[in-house]
This record gives sequence, C-alpha cells and structure tokens, in this order.
Amino acid sequence: MTLLFVRHGESEGNLRRIMQGWLDLPLSDLGRRQAEVVARRVAASGATRLYASPLLRAWQTGECIAAATGLPLEAVAGFREYGYGEAQGLTWTEAVDRFGITTGDWGNGRVPGEEGASVFHARVTAAFDELSERHREDVGIVVAHGGTIARLVVHVLGAPMSAYLPFASIGNVSITAFAWDRDHAVLAGLNDACHLEELSGLPEAL
Repeated sequence: MTLLFVRHGESEGNLRRIMQGWLDLPLSDLGRRQAEVVARRVAASGATRLYASPLLRAWQTGECIAAATGLPLEAVAGFREYGYGEAQGLTWTEAVDRFGITTGDWGNGRVPGEEGASVFHARVTAAFDELSERHREDVGIVVAHGGTIARLVVHVLGAPMSAYLPFASIGNVSITAFAWDRDHAVLAGLNDACHLEELSGLPEAL
C-alpha cells in the first residue's frame, strides 16, 4: 500500500495569511502553477484512484492531477481541514486579540464554533484507515490540507493525539507518503517538494 498525500497549492487564503479552515477559497495564480507541477510529478506514480477534500483549494489541485493522470477525482469529506469556527477568515494576530488564545488552545472550545481536536482526529483518521484498507496492494493519491496531513503523521507515528510535531510542517503541494509494512502503516516520506524547483522565485508556503 502507498498513499500519496498532496497538500493543495497556494490558495487566496494562504496569500492573505488568514486561517481558512472550511472557508472555500480558490487557488492563487501561483497555486495553480504549483498544482500543475505536482501533477506532473505524481502522474508517474501508477496510482489507481485519486481523492480530494471537497474544499475548493484542494479540489482545484486535484483537478490538475486528474488531467495529468486520467483518473476521475473522488471527494472525501473526511479529509477537509480543521474547522476553526469564528476564527476562520482572521489572521493569527486577529484571532489572538479577539479570543485571547495561544497555540495550545486550539481544540479546547475557546473559539466559538471550532470543530474540536478529538472530533477532527477521529474524522481524519477514520478516512485514512478506510483508504489504507482499500489500497493495501496499490497506490492512491489524496489531495488534502496541511492540518489534515500533519494529523495523519501523528496518527501513523503513534504519537499522543495532543502531540505537536515541529518537523511536520506541510508545505503547499508537498508530498507526504504512507506505506504498509506487514500489519501497520508507516511514514515513508514527509513534505517532499523537490518538484517545486521548476518554479523560480517561490515565496514561503503557509
């Protein structure tokens, strides 16, 4: 089994440096170019199925990959980004000022309407475990979000649900790979973005 998780290309929300969560924002011009580059990279993976979060920034990235691979694009709602509630659309500084939060406060109900850490963890890992069973013998591609992919790294490494892994910062259109080793999933690659060397003057991804 191999599951290749691709983070979406730069979105208009990334460009504005806001918390997007479930906001349905499109790719930026750079994000579309990034999506085309990663599509060429994964086209040679031999994948048999292609999935994406239904949020627009992931879906548009998935459409580029679908065009390059010839695979139909299938929506998996379980791979949406974390729902930030009323913090969606705010910058981090604005959220801190409005709700009096720190980095460790997410998921604890401090922000009205946020999804909650345990709910997010259960949603994302259930979708992952289902695809892991489906692709025991082949390759699948999933287009998702930075928070979603980082959560799966925690899950596969067997770290506590509350763990923060500073090395699991997921860049736009980076590839994180999970494979099957006998009776469990393993992390086979993390945040691989070497394909972006095709693009010059790439700004720092959010």
